[in-house]
Amino acid sequence: MGSGAAQSGGRVEYGYARASATRRSLEQQLEALRAAGIPAERVHTDGGTGGRTGGGARDGLERLLAGARAGDTIVVHTLDRIGRNLREVLTLVGELSERGIGVRTLAGPLPVDTAGEGEGRTVRLLLALLADMDRTFAAERAAHARAAAGSAGRRVGRPVAHPAGKIEQARRLKAQGDSLSQIAAETGIPKTSLHRYLADAVPPAGGNPPAGTGAGARTGPAGPRGEGEGPEAARRAERAAAVDAVKGDDEAAFGALTERHRRELQAHCYRMLGSLEESEDLVQETFLRAWRSREGFQGRSSVRAWLYRIATNACLDFLERHPRRPLPRAAGEAGQDGETSRTPPAEIRWLQPYPDRLLEPVAPGEAGPEAAAFGRESVELAFLVAIQHLPPRQRAVLILRDVLGWPAGETAAALETSVASVKSALQRARPAVRAHLPRRREQWAPSAPVTAQERALLRRFMDAHERGDSAAFARLLSEDVRMTMPPLPFWFHGRAAVARFAADAFGLGSPLRGARWRGLPARANRQPAVAVYARPVGAGEYRAQALNVLRVEDGVIAEITVFEARLFPAFHLPPTLP
Repeated sequence: MGSGAAQSGGRVEYGYARASATRRSLEQQLEALRAAGIPAERVHTDGGTGGRTGGGARDGLERLLAGARAGDTIVVHTLDRIGRNLREVLTLVGELSERGIGVRTLAGPLPVDTAGEGEGRTVRLLLALLADMDRTFAAERAAHARAAAGSAGRRVGRPVAHPAGKIEQARRLKAQGDSLSQIAAETGIPKTSLHRYLADAVPPAGGNPPAGTGAGARTGPAGPRGEGEGPEAARRAERAAAVDAVKGDDEAAFGALTERHRRELQAHCYRMLGSLEESEDLVQETFLRAWRSREGFQGRSSVRAWLYRIATNACLDFLERHPRRPLPRAAGEAGQDGETSRTPPAEIRWLQPYPDRLLEPVAPGEAGPEAAAFGRESVELAFLVAIQHLPPRQRAVLILRDVLGWPAGETAAALETSVASVKSALQRARPAVRAHLPRRREQWAPSAPVTAQERALLRRFMDAHERGDSAAFARLLSEDVRMTMPPLPFWFHGRAAVARFAADAFGLGSPLRGARWRGLPARANRQPAVAVYARPVGAGEYRAQALNVLRVEDGVIAEITVFEARLFPAFHLPPTLP
């Protein structure tokens, strides 16, 4: 250790800089480190942009980590220099913290120094990450994309406007079931613009669904059947018309027939996977599989049941390729309020919220089997968390039998198994799910409308945030409230622990000290939610921070699940506010 190192008492400060694809050049980082008093011999650099686990050499960082000792501090320009995503940065900072090594940043709207002690340090780091990291990483990924486009001879930047013909082509492709990625590749219109152009896109006019699929037909798991549904000849005609529509080569007609089931199929995939983004991909995979296998449709079940069978197996295939399970937390993990007798909630890193706008039936108010697909009790986060603990096939059985109401025989046929296996799986799944549900879930009202009390509570929640009033915030919480933050590992249990988090977030030690706060009401998973924005000192706009989804019991907040702001577009929430 040379005597020229920047020191504070016995603490040695090392500098680290990494080349960036954005305008934050390596030389700018080195100049900032020099200005902070870090001598050149204590500065380590890397030229790549990959992470420690791949994607580029990080020899400079590895040498620094090997040489740093307890009491030292690593100084960087911004947090994104030491990792490629939120979890990688959190993991590295956690490893350094266990070794007694701090991390200090020099720039960014929310500078941090982890050399402090206690829970406040963790909260300050978390706030800084949520406020700055995703935006920085997105900028770097965009810069990489621009560089790749330029090297390939493609135009960099988006056009001022897109031709009307291209927009009309995109709408036709959307109507026939193409994904946004496919439409973007075909038309050359970026996804961000397609979201705007296709917000109101509907299946092609021509107007009516094929025979056998309208409101008068029974579209339950078993298809048209039973007494009171018309003469046998009419039933045969309906089945034949459905078979002809599925098996025909008219993509527009096939799209009109299948598209009407998109929302409930996506809700089904969401239950199976717990992820909004993955459910979007899997429902598109369902339609693609259906088109490719349409010759095998015989009309023995309804089109709806046929699509559900394809969607369920597509999800099971996905989970087989990407196995995952909830991860247990250690009893003393960050955020615990000291009550070691309580069992920490499992980590479900892939959990995402689901916009209520996607839970509205295509024809609201109509009774039918589709209604079960959108009920509150089967999409609330607590239920989604509980069923993620089940093995995939047990999860599929529980959803088909208990959520959608399918008979055991049709469930067995969909999963290509026996009725006995279905009954056995259901017997094991039900108690497992009950073990992970909140105590009072059986008292929830299915799909209950928003009450005046709930609206008032949401308003008070937003008011407390906008005033930065942690005491008022605490009064809205139940005594045993719980807060989690997927995909981050932090969790807090009890009013005291959550209130301390709020006090740190609003307090003088926060990286957002002096910031102004705003909230917008939202709905997710049939639950109230608040989109939180902050305007740091000196900033000209409010920036998206997090989406808080609330579970309310007896007029107070019993649970808060905090999600990343990158999901705002799915809820039609703006990234900034003036």
